[in-house]
Amino acid sequence: MKRTYKFFWIILIALIPLLPSSGWNFSIDVSDVGFNMNQYRFCFTDMDSTYLPLFLTNILGGCLLKVFGILHIPAYIGMETAWAAVCFYLCFLSYRLYVRYREDALILPALAFAMVLAKCNFHFFIYNTAVAFMALTGLYFLIRAVNDKKSGMLFFASAFFMLAAFCKISSILQFAVFIVLFYDFYRKKDVAYFVRQVLWCVVGVLSSFASGLFLMYKTCGIGTYFQMVADMFFYAGNSNDGHTIGNMVVINFKGTVRGILLLAVLYVIYLVAKKVKSLALFIGYGMIAMAVLLLAGAVFGADQIAGLSVLYRVLGDYLNAVAVIKAMLYVCVVLILKDKEASEEFKTLAFASGMLAVLMPIGSNVGITHLCNEAFFVLPYIAICIGDRMKKAKRQTEETVETEHKLPDVRNTGRLLTVICAIWCVGLTVSQSFYMTKAYLKDQEPKQQFTLDELRGIRYDTDIVQPMEEVVNFIKSYGSESDKMVTCGAIPILHYLTGRAPYITGCGGWIETDYITAEEIEQQLEESVSSGSEQEAMPLVVFNKTALDEQSEKTNVVLIFVKENFYQQVFANGEYEVYAKDKKSN
Repeated sequence: MKRTYKFFWIILIALIPLLPSSGWNFSIDVSDVGFNMNQYRFCFTDMDSTYLPLFLTNILGGCLLKVFGILHIPAYIGMETAWAAVCFYLCFLSYRLYVRYREDALILPALAFAMVLAKCNFHFFIYNTAVAFMALTGLYFLIRAVNDKKSGMLFFASAFFMLAAFCKISSILQFAVFIVLFYDFYRKKDVAYFVRQVLWCVVGVLSSFASGLFLMYKTCGIGTYFQMVADMFFYAGNSNDGHTIGNMVVINFKGTVRGILLLAVLYVIYLVAKKVKSLALFIGYGMIAMAVLLLAGAVFGADQIAGLSVLYRVLGDYLNAVAVIKAMLYVCVVLILKDKEASEEFKTLAFASGMLAVLMPIGSNVGITHLCNEAFFVLPYIAICIGDRMKKAKRQTEETVETEHKLPDVRNTGRLLTVICAIWCVGLTVSQSFYMTKAYLKDQEPKQQFTLDELRGIRYDTDIVQPMEEVVNFIKSYGSESDKMVTCGAIPILHYLTGRAPYITGCGGWIETDYITAEEIEQQLEESVSSGSEQEAMPLVVFNKTALDEQSEKTNVVLIFVKENFYQQVFANGEYEVYAKDKKSN
């Protein structure tokens, strides 16, 4: 039975990202994913056009692109496969760690839920995937080093955390997780051992740092990298797109507070049942009846009724489920650390995993939804903690029940509330994981498959596919591969598809981000005019319909440049317009 149970959950974990409804080939992301694909394509040939704070992610992505090319795997689907491979690897790593220090039947279900949660984010190998791979591998070695008293493993732990920082420079904050060494020192009081641990950490960091410097020396240049990193920290203090340091801290704090408030509501219900024991039965069955009625009401449109719509928005919001999970991350760590029956190894595992999950979202403007990337190590200890509390409550209830006709103990109500909350969180998360599927089914527009080699196997709306293929095929046939290009309208993927590197440096071809200002764009464009060989230096310019309709400050800078330098329109369809300094073709 035990073997069958494990086999079932392992098969389910393997199938979750591979289900036909996963949305792997339903659409493309022209902005975020395009931004990453640009950097993967040009990191070895035109590193200046990339965003260097994601330096190692770009190198890894570039290597993957080369491997996919050799194996004739469509690059877009290949990157989705790489994402799934990383998720499987993190599941395996977490499972190995938990069964070593706290084997429990809930570990595999928790990892299956973690895989579902991961599907609520990009199904794509991007910088968050690379950081999760490096940081959680480092966490594995850190916990092994502390629990197994193998200080040499701290070399690998610190080395992987340094690599995570090279994948995304803001990840350097994750080194704070090494505070677990001070917790270990507090328990063991061994100064010599602590010093040995610190030395291994220093050696690991220096080794990875030296490797990173060597890669920079061979690619972008060490000075260029650190200058862009310095600019990034300046940008993080002045960003308009949510990447300010203050905002990134606040949105995570607000999400956690939201989760604590929702848990507090459940706790108040439990306290009422505890205080008025005669209501325990009514509250228990009442919660079940309410859940059934709300689900039935949603089917028949009750969520549109004034008053009830607010309740449905609260209970049907996936972010509220994530907020509750985030709050449980803190609550369960405290409960585990206070539990006298829990082993010190399990306490270290929970403490370190929880701390890393708190640190990882800082550096991202997506707030608590970043939990999708690091849930593999925190959901198991949350599940184990809740399971232990429920088992204890069940034992206490059985001990106090004297007759079969006695009113249920209030602890039964607490267990019921826990089960309902767990089902709610899982249900909303599973529903959210099909966000691409639901959007695809809701969209009634005609679909067709891309014929572009880079997007083989992908289907999308015909009115998006055709104009994009037309403009890509035109640009590929116009001029030479050494030409550079400026794209306006949050369409950086055109650089990747056409093979034309971004002319505007430092933003991965996505000029709409706060990585670059309108003034810097204007300055770089002016440099193309003042360069010696005007025809070769001046870039192609592509606008999409959105850019021309909205005409943001940055778009206006490019439009003025086009007009002042007598660019000619060389291509136009219903969605894109292409401008060049002169008409030249192969």
